[in-house]
Amino acid sequence: MFDRINFKIFLPPFILLALSVIISLIDAVWFVSILDQCRKWILSYFDWLFNLTVFCFLLLSLAAYYSPLGKIKIGGQSAVPIFKKGKWLAVVICTTVATGILFWGSAEPLFHLHIPPSDSLEAFSYEAGVVSMSTLFMHWTFSPYALYSMIALLFALAFYQYKLPFRVSSMIRIHSSKDTARWYLDIIDAVCLFALVAGMAASLGAGVMTISGGLNELFSSVQGPALWGVITITIVAAFISSSVSGLKRGIKWLSLSNMAFFILMIIIFGVLSMDLFALELAGKGIVDYVVNIIPRSIGISDLNRNWEQDWTSFYWANWMAWAPVTALFLGRLGLGYTVREFIRFNLIYPSLFSLLWITIFGGVALSADLQSEGELYNILENGGPQDVIFSLVNSLPFGQIGATVFLLVVYISYVTAADSNTSAMSGLSARGVSYSHPEAPVFMKIIWGILIAIVSWVMISFAGIEGIKILSVIGGFPVLFLCIAIIVIFIKLIVQSKN
Repeated sequence: MFDRINFKIFLPPFILLALSVIISLIDAVWFVSILDQCRKWILSYFDWLFNLTVFCFLLLSLAAYYSPLGKIKIGGQSAVPIFKKGKWLAVVICTTVATGILFWGSAEPLFHLHIPPSDSLEAFSYEAGVVSMSTLFMHWTFSPYALYSMIALLFALAFYQYKLPFRVSSMIRIHSSKDTARWYLDIIDAVCLFALVAGMAASLGAGVMTISGGLNELFSSVQGPALWGVITITIVAAFISSSVSGLKRGIKWLSLSNMAFFILMIIIFGVLSMDLFALELAGKGIVDYVVNIIPRSIGISDLNRNWEQDWTSFYWANWMAWAPVTALFLGRLGLGYTVREFIRFNLIYPSLFSLLWITIFGGVALSADLQSEGELYNILENGGPQDVIFSLVNSLPFGQIGATVFLLVVYISYVTAADSNTSAMSGLSARGVSYSHPEAPVFMKIIWGILIAIVSWVMISFAGIEGIKILSVIGGFPVLFLCIAIIVIFIKLIVQSKN
């Protein structure tokens, strides 16, 4: 069994996470303060590079789509797709940022409304509301999906076209010699694995707290480590069981169920809560987003730099930490489709779905807050992001039923995202995963599932999850340079496709 573990990749993130938990238990305040200083240093000196790199991925996606490279069928002309297009899209949406927009889609614009990103904007004004929507589109639509999709596309080409190993480092081996130093490749894979595990532990911790808040809203349940432990166990048991059952069964079923609930929530909320004022804010927000995406990406906007570091640059760093390992999962699904189809189903269609969700839930949140003299913002300050969405859902007719359905959506969303990423992590840290044997061994999936559960529960119960969240951003820093290398390699591929 142990001969299937790639210890050079598995042990470094395992040891670092274990040490993080131990140090947090000894002195959580000191540990978090040190890491936060590191985070601030990274964002202070490299915020411009994070912003520019993400924008380059957006431009790269356009270049790849319209170049001759776009006609290439991943895996060759005889390759058969793993999923049909509808199921493929559902899996992609539920794997990437769908869990984030469940809450930040309603809560984030309230922050920007009351603490505007520019000194020229008046807090709690109509103009601040428009910029809030514009910012939400910036953070949750085409830019992050361009980052995910293009890294995933390069891995798909490396894995299926070049028959390179199921590893993050295979993306840089497309144009490197066969005798690339083994330690160099192992470091790339280990760093990316650590970044994703830390991010997943933080995400699971936030999910557990959110579900706990929902249970408290519905049933006045007692909050604390015991309840958090039970919730953690149920989520982890569900995503381990699904991951063990394989890509075509567990993940597919979860994603389709999750997508059905997303569509149901959009229909119900759109019909019962959407008003003309919310639509107007969203419409003007889209225009502001399109007009200002270039100035904001290259650092010539009038937005406050400290605000940009705390929000935009923070998001890009955090998602860079997730993107390379998530790319292993998303890239694997591209078999049998052309590069242009891959970009449509991993970038364009998910971005449009996210834009629709944000238009409804973000627009309604801003409209309700402006018309209630800041009532929702008070809920946000006193309770947290999850309380905003539950407050909105509870305001609907049959709100109790709606809140119950939404709680189920939250649960399935976290299970789905954890399922797909656990599959990718297991494949990266195992030996023998290849084109002909794409599934990682079951015991690796169980090991990672249990490890993430323990780290997450310990952190939220005894030290809070801030340390792990900061770790995921710090993990994104070295990945930034990998992303730059990926852009260079992709440009070479595009140029070669024209010859």
